[in-house]
Amino acid sequence: MLAVEQQAVSAGFELDAGQRAALARLEVLARELERAEPSAPENDEQNADPSPTPPVASGPEGSDPPRGVYLWGPVGRGKTWLLDAFVRVLPAASGPVRRVHSHGFFDALHRELFVQRGRDPEHRQEAFERTLRELVGGARLLVFDEFHVDDPGNATLLVRVLHDLRDDGVALLLSSNQAPEELLPDPVRHHLMEPGIRLIRAEMDVLELAGEVDYRQHADGRSAERRDGFAAGAWVHGGALGTPDAGSATGTVAASEAESALGTGRAPEAEAALEALGLRSPGPGEAGELRIGGRSFEVTAARPGELWVSFEQLCLRPLSTMEYLDWADRFPARWVITGVPGYGRLARDAQLRFLTAVDVLCDAGVPTVMLSEVSRDEQIAAVARAGDARLASRLALLRVVS
Repeated sequence: MLAVEQQAVSAGFELDAGQRAALARLEVLARELERAEPSAPENDEQNADPSPTPPVASGPEGSDPPRGVYLWGPVGRGKTWLLDAFVRVLPAASGPVRRVHSHGFFDALHRELFVQRGRDPEHRQEAFERTLRELVGGARLLVFDEFHVDDPGNATLLVRVLHDLRDDGVALLLSSNQAPEELLPDPVRHHLMEPGIRLIRAEMDVLELAGEVDYRQHADGRSAERRDGFAAGAWVHGGALGTPDAGSATGTVAASEAESALGTGRAPEAEAALEALGLRSPGPGEAGELRIGGRSFEVTAARPGELWVSFEQLCLRPLSTMEYLDWADRFPARWVITGVPGYGRLARDAQLRFLTAVDVLCDAGVPTVMLSEVSRDEQIAAVARAGDARLASRLALLRVVS
């Protein structure tokens, strides 16, 4: 697709050999989508639903949906860029396209299933199908970016999702940092994902994009043209007081220690760095609570579009993806996370919350500033040692301010 290559040139780079090979396969997918004509939904007045869900666009009766593509490889190889560029140039004849992200998709699926099953608890399968159709929204192509499965409950749901989308004729385009066999890597629970892995292998072409260059690391987050969204933030190193100690980092923080972790009393150099970024440090009177789903959560400050929150508040409390998604939507202008400790000092549940929060912020394009006594490069090294390459690559997007 010449138009995709032109997008790369306009952005100041050329596609590498692996990206061009993946693009050639995506061009086949585009042609297959154009050839498939959406079938008209059935008109059954007798069984009409007063609140019908959008029909899924599929090919002519008896035809197979276009064969999907599962594009995987290490972080920073341009998978997300390639998928987004491909979607931008798809002709209208290819039909509706829906792009989703792992965290947002599963959160919406769980919440909608809860609502649907509450309305009709005796018809769980129908509730699932209705919910899935609402999420897909009539798309003929579902683009699932950063596809990964770490939760056994999500694995069980995902297997059903893959089966139902195949039966509805929806084509799938997935990007992932993991090969299909690496999904849900927990050896005790991996068997839950095996039916989904078999379906991926049978119904999709699995392509590895494994170039030698991590473009996120190579760019180092410093070029002005790349500094937007999450990468428009910064890593403020040096003098960020209020970092939780080893006890709080493992989730055993006492009340007095938790209070000291809220980011109050930053050192002058940290305050100067914040001022250089155009930020005004909150006063004690700005501390407040955010409410969601009947629960309340302490934050350092909640200004119009801008959220200040300590690491202790964000990752050492029992927050979930639902809160991160809600807050990213409510505070899209900027997040400031204070008191970020060294990654190696954290218990695994705190690490996973941090990873999830950064995933959500990056996908939502929220500029994020982090204050820490640990340097960005030291943090990246610790994250890499823990095996969380996606997080390491994203932290590399933040420019260093000290």
